[in-house]
Amino acid sequence: MKKNQSVRKEAWNTIFIFLAIVTILSSVLHYAIVNLYPSRIYIGALMWCPAVAAIITLNIKGRSIFSLHWNWASWKYNSVSHFVPALYGTITYILIWLFALGGLPNTEIILE
Repeated sequence: MKKNQSVRKEAWNTIFIFLAIVTILSSVLHYAIVNLYPSRIYIGALMWCPAVAAIITLNIKGRSIFSLHWNWASWKYNSVSHFVPALYGTITYILIWLFALGGLPNTEIILE
């Protein structure tokens, strides 16, 4: 019972370290996006914040990056992860076109 609580406490400690690092890294980049000249490099760097925070957290905890056990899941889940967003988008566009909530742009205004 004590070991289970110790493992749980260690896991929450690791999660809080990760969240703190992500918050610090991303806040710096959000500041740069809002207040400096907006550039794609800031947005690209913002997308890398969770990965960088995970690597820093692993280093703080003294774990190897190979301890994450990255591997492919079942092909069933990989295929579903590709088709579900496409299905959401298709359903959304069909509903928008059926209920006339959107349309093609007015070419006369664009040409002006």
